[in-house]
Amino acid sequence: MLTNEELYVKIAKKVAEDIFLMSDNAHFSISALYSNYYSFTFSMELKALNEIHDVFVKVPKHDMCRTDSRILPITSKDIQMAREEELSLKFLDRKWNNKVLDVYWVKLLGVIPEYNAIVTKRIFANEAFITYRNWELYRRFGFYVYGNKLQKSMSKIGAALGTFHKGNAENTLFYLPDLLPKIKFYCSKISSNTDSNFLEKVIKEIESLKNIKFSSYLVATLKGIDIRNILIDSDDTLHLLDPGKIKITYREADLARFITTYRILFWGSMILPIVKFPDSKAEKMFLESYYSNSFKAEPQVLNELLKHWNTALESLQKIKWPFFIKYVARKFYVNLFYKRCINNQLNIIRNRDII
Repeated sequence: MLTNEELYVKIAKKVAEDIFLMSDNAHFSISALYSNYYSFTFSMELKALNEIHDVFVKVPKHDMCRTDSRILPITSKDIQMAREEELSLKFLDRKWNNKVLDVYWVKLLGVIPEYNAIVTKRIFANEAFITYRNWELYRRFGFYVYGNKLQKSMSKIGAALGTFHKGNAENTLFYLPDLLPKIKFYCSKISSNTDSNFLEKVIKEIESLKNIKFSSYLVATLKGIDIRNILIDSDDTLHLLDPGKIKITYREADLARFITTYRILFWGSMILPIVKFPDSKAEKMFLESYYSNSFKAEPQVLNELLKHWNTALESLQKIKWPFFIKYVARKFYVNLFYKRCINNQLNIIRNRDII
């Protein structure tokens, strides 16, 4: 079986031949091969005559945490992931009309089915979560212009997402008890790492609100709407990557995903004990811009918060930290953070106008 290093060179040649129809004389240079939990990636520069193409190549993998970190073999789940991302990018190319806001999804150039590879235009920009961290730190030191930049950038994302959702929304009724199966599922998974009494209270409260229904909206949601999937360039234009699978569900699922990843902006940073949360005004601007381009909030956020809580605990468990450090992070950061978020969401549900 070919090694990863041998194989990704073959993939690069296929990209040149199949996507850009370049002959063997075409010159291309490729970066090193990188990997994370869910993909192998590399970038390429292709030159032929007067043409220069900068591309990014991604080979989705279902989960490399539990398997050998190799491109081959390609499993049925790997193929499904790649197909879902391909379809999502094609859908967004048709439906995401936010040029005025300078918020774009990366452009799909093609696929290499033989190697399950997705080929997109390469974006030369910085990771937004690093830029946002820096802006937030500058703001705290009195450079308020950076606080304004952060608020403006978050506002653009909110407006773009709200416009997208409103353009494909379907009015429906949402029954609160419909949340119970998934709430119980995630509460069961979380309970071994936190205060189960709190989770029992969450379940009992939702059960007490049986037969309550809300006017709501179904939209095409984006599993990859995560602040770590956004790049920002020198002109503050935003480029969104990796939409993941598009699913028709309540739009608050996207809001919960994005807001949660913003609130944990400093997780993984050495300054987390000092700066726990980023500027709340920027989050407020995101929501205000979203709702000014969309509709009123719904309680579906609760389900997504529990899902993120479980993911955070699983991710923390995989980090190679001493037991005591993990214990402190779990007890005083992760669990407290999500309890606070869930209590706030329950308050919204209690005070919500019902039908």
